Amino acid sequence: MIMTCAKTMCARRMNVLRDLSSSILANRIYAEQTLRNLFSNSFFSSVLLILILGAVYMATLLPGVGYSGDTAKFQFVGRVLGTPHATGYPTYIILNYFFTTFFPIGSLAYKANLLSAIFSIVSCIFLFRVLNLLGVTKTVASITSLTFGFTSTLWSQSIVAEVYTLHILFMSTVVYFFLKWNKTREDRDFFVASALYALSFGNHLMTIAFLPAIIFLVWAAEKGAFTDVRKIVWAVLSIILGALQYSYLFWRFYDPNTSYLEMKTPNLETFLWYMTGAQFRSQMFFFSITQIVFERIPFFVSLFLREYLFLLPVAVLGVVRLKNKTINIFLLFSFLGNIFFAINYNIPDIPVYLLPNYFIVAIYLAAGLDLIKTAAVRNNIALKSILLISIPLISCAVNYVRVDQHNNVAVAKEIEAILETVGDNSIIISPNYTYSEYFWYYLIGEGFGNNVYVMHHFSTEAIKSYICENKSFYLPEQRMNAPIGSKVYCINPEHKSALEKAGFMLTEVRRNLYRVDVYEVE
Repeated sequence: MIMTCAKTMCARRMNVLRDLSSSILANRIYAEQTLRNLFSNSFFSSVLLILILGAVYMATLLPGVGYSGDTAKFQFVGRVLGTPHATGYPTYIILNYFFTTFFPIGSLAYKANLLSAIFSIVSCIFLFRVLNLLGVTKTVASITSLTFGFTSTLWSQSIVAEVYTLHILFMSTVVYFFLKWNKTREDRDFFVASALYALSFGNHLMTIAFLPAIIFLVWAAEKGAFTDVRKIVWAVLSIILGALQYSYLFWRFYDPNTSYLEMKTPNLETFLWYMTGAQFRSQMFFFSITQIVFERIPFFVSLFLREYLFLLPVAVLGVVRLKNKTINIFLLFSFLGNIFFAINYNIPDIPVYLLPNYFIVAIYLAAGLDLIKTAAVRNNIALKSILLISIPLISCAVNYVRVDQHNNVAVAKEIEAILETVGDNSIIISPNYTYSEYFWYYLIGEGFGNNVYVMHHFSTEAIKSYICENKSFYLPEQRMNAPIGSKVYCINPEHKSALEKAGFMLTEVRRNLYRVDVYEVE
């Protein structure tokens, strides 16, 4: 009897343990499946990208004016429908105008900075969709899109007003729709891709470097597209539409109410001079073969290492992973076309020109990560998750301090203090290009002050004639003559010295700000 009871109790305990074990296993399987389902849901992944990138970009966003003269310019030139430097960027200017006009939160500068963040976030979503088309698992696609969003160059351009995040947005959408067309052969995808590509020329002419890759893809996928009347007509119409964007420059030049006009296009000849980059020709194809091999290539390799750290070998592995020869060549042509121009162009801000290359590297990185994920730690979802999530976390941690602009308020405080000191009816002799744009942001964009003007092109003779002979001088960017009788202020020490040598008395009214006066005759 006792033995029977003992056996019964033992059997019950075994059943309980078996049930508990089954329950734990079932819960684990459910948890793993839930996690897989979450990451395999494209909508959820897109929302997650928006929330994470949005939170980080907002936390590091430049709050006002600052960073660079170009940034200050792009913070106000859209709102007043002016023209910036060549090549004019009409697409960006129009989008900037609508966003800064109708978005209800923040200052003009803040809204223009925020627009760049939005462009980058949408670009990362399209990168995610490109990776889905290529068969990359959604988990790896999400991780790679985050990692691309946290690369230092893209991140730095996502938190200030600039044209480069719109450039990468156009590229990401064009790549997506052309690859989708290559897969589905749906004409609508071809039409959308062609239209977006044509429109992208209204933002940045570096898009031309992408053309050989597109021609190759179309030829390899459907040679008949080059004789298809519908496709030819659509391509021509898209080109015309893209070109018509530049009528904006003529419209603004001939509108007498345009308050800021840096790029002046009174006729077709001047327009073509700007569009062909005539002012930059001396800097194009600047380097010798020796310089390219021993200076430029090592420099560019260091830039890629900075962006992707230890992940570059994984991206190289991704080149092997992509089995579709047509797509692989398309991506490599895209990479080489852009870098060929950039490596031969002698300008200081060349890293931003490599954003399309970083985008292509991200695609290959995802392919390499997907291969590694499949080959290693097959059944340990926790380990795989930790390893994958650590990639964007490391990128974010490394670049956060490097790019963060949320405390950059010193410039705004200085410019505001100067404008408050000089008061109304004043002319400020700008010390350099950057300060001119800072001042113009407040004076033209924000409407700060009353009858305050900026002398951007310093001339001792012009100041002498203005103060001593009551002769005005021309302000070309604002298309007007400086009104007679305004007080004149100087900041640049070299300008101060030149004016003192010309016989003027300079009185310091605040630190490094001097009022220009004539000596009183007793």
